Amino acid sequence: MEKQDLYSTNQINSITASTWAKYNECMKNLDTLEGLVAQLEAVLKVPDKIEIIERRIERMKDNRDYRENEMEADKEQLKNIMPFQTNLS
Repeated sequence: MEKQDLYSTNQINSITASTWAKYNECMKNLDTLEGLVAQLEAVLKVPDKIEIIERRIERMKDNRDYRENEMEADKEQLKNIMPFQTNLS
């Protein structure tokens, strides 16, 4: 049969199962890659977020109400974004 490029039912089932296994592995890898891309996109936005908060702190540092009510929250947000940065005062 194989000489005529004909396959038995078992061979067809085996090829089909193998093809589906490869497909499922590719889909799993695709999901992983999509998650990694999303994480990378979030990391790439960090400098912009830091700059926005730092500008706000600088711009509002002379505002008493801001210093008393919001400045610490902004500094805490910076600490959460930059966990290895410890010189925030």
